[in-house]
Amino acid sequence: MEEFRNTYLQLCKAHNVDAQDCVLDAMTRSSAVNQNSGIILDLSTNGLTAATCQILGKVLSSSRNIQGLHLNDCMLPEPGVVAIARGLMSTASLTTLSLKGNNIRGAGAVSLAGLLRTNKHLKTLLLEWNVLGILDNSFATFAESLGVNATLERLDLRSNQLSHDCAAELASALRRNTSLLTLDLRWNNVGITGGRALLVAMETNKTLTRMDVAGNGIPADVVAALQTLVAANADRRALSARASHDLEALEKACAEKVARLERCREGLEEQLSDMRSQFHQEKVSHDEQTQEVRMRVRAEESEKQHHLLERIRHLEQARVELETHAAQQMGVVDQLQTKNSAISLEKEVALDERRSIVGSLTTQLHATETSLVAAETTAGDLSAKLRKREEEAVAAATQHRVEVAAAREEREKLEGELLARVAATTERCERAERKLEETGRRYELERGQACALKEELASAQAERKLKACEMQERLQQERSRGKQTLQEQEELRQREVAREGEELAGKDKEWQTEVGRVKLTVKEQKAMLEDQAGQLRQLEQQKSTLEKKLADQERKHREDVEEKDNAVNRLQEKLRRAEAEMGGMREEEAQRATMLQNAVLSYVTAVKSHQAK
Repeated sequence: MEEFRNTYLQLCKAHNVDAQDCVLDAMTRSSAVNQNSGIILDLSTNGLTAATCQILGKVLSSSRNIQGLHLNDCMLPEPGVVAIARGLMSTASLTTLSLKGNNIRGAGAVSLAGLLRTNKHLKTLLLEWNVLGILDNSFATFAESLGVNATLERLDLRSNQLSHDCAAELASALRRNTSLLTLDLRWNNVGITGGRALLVAMETNKTLTRMDVAGNGIPADVVAALQTLVAANADRRALSARASHDLEALEKACAEKVARLERCREGLEEQLSDMRSQFHQEKVSHDEQTQEVRMRVRAEESEKQHHLLERIRHLEQARVELETHAAQQMGVVDQLQTKNSAISLEKEVALDERRSIVGSLTTQLHATETSLVAAETTAGDLSAKLRKREEEAVAAATQHRVEVAAAREEREKLEGELLARVAATTERCERAERKLEETGRRYELERGQACALKEELASAQAERKLKACEMQERLQQERSRGKQTLQEQEELRQREVAREGEELAGKDKEWQTEVGRVKLTVKEQKAMLEDQAGQLRQLEQQKSTLEKKLADQERKHREDVEEKDNAVNRLQEKLRRAEAEMGGMREEEAQRATMLQNAVLSYVTAVKSHQAK
């Protein structure tokens, strides 16, 4: 509001206009009252000059936070009204305009017509205690703009000297207007002609829910007919609002159910994803354990082969050493034989000389032969030991091959079991996925059926509302026709009675004849009225029948809704069962994983114990 005040002061200074204190005070009060909401500027009972109205119009045209403007009993000059109306044509925030007691007519009414035609946000227009009806042409322009306006909801035209011609223009506007909800026409000069024009217009208008026409000289039956039509519009609007509320509630309930089903489906998908990830982790863990077992078996095989090769190498070294020792012994034997030959030759040459040492040499020879026999025996023993060690090495290698083959067979068997369990687990996961897909298809089918049911419900409600509106319109038309017929007959009877009263003075016989004819006419009219009453009763019976049909349709609708609720409950029960099955499968997979882990651990323990042995 401070910005609004500053703009007003700047424009006053730019146009050499004295800023009125009452306007500044009103702006200050509005700032204090409307700090946290839209601004309502109240300038009521303040005398505003035309120049001030020009400045206010320019300020209002650029304002974006003025929601209400009250200019009651300001006695605005006609140029001031025109300036303010032009300024309000371009504002997008104003929803309430009150111009009570400002003697608006002529150009002011035309400017208000331009406001109604241009402004798309105004909802309430209060024009009490003005003289809009004093000039028919200007009010015709105002009424024409009202007919094309699509946002105004409340219009107050009390005490505006509206004539029956103004009422006819207003009736023409009401036939085209589709937004006005409240119209106040009290204390004008509409009369019976204007009342009938409004009545005809209300047969077309289906949005006006309140109309006050007191103090206009309109007959009571016309007022009653107007109030009946307005009440029918109010009932129709209330019925439409209630049906819309019920439909929104049903749509909200269906949306909540669909959301719950979506959450259940997402939960199942998350559980399945968790199961898949858990199965993948278990599979990876099993593969890692299997790979580790294979690596351990290969390491043990390589270690055993290494030990066997070491033992064979040691045996080969021992055999080489034995052969070397035997060769050395054979060399010694050859040397001894050579010495023996030399000694024999020397014996022949110097038998006599060395006869003394023959005994010693013979003794040495026997000792040498004994050591040779011992060396040969030792070589035989070493050869036997070598052959024994070779046999032991061959037996150990054979046993190691047997053990490796058994370990390989056991490993292959374990791998086969693991692969079988993995295949079984994969198959169960696939079955679970197929079950989940089938559940998803059933869910989509149920959701489609729910959407179809919602569309059928909406169409049934629309058809029911349409039939109810048609029956109400037909009933109102019959009632209006009956009341109009009664009114015309009453007028005819009054004219006949008046004419008979004028001719009664000199025509006694004719009076008696006329009395008989009038009685006959009254009887005929009474019979006609009784027939019309019978028709009205039939219409009432038809109305009660239609109401019963509507009640039956509502009951069937409730039964259908309950049936769909039961179907949704069954679907939820199926989802719970599916969740229970998934939980059982998860527990079963966990047990199998535990068994598989125990089997792997037992296998590893057995391998370690075998290695220890």
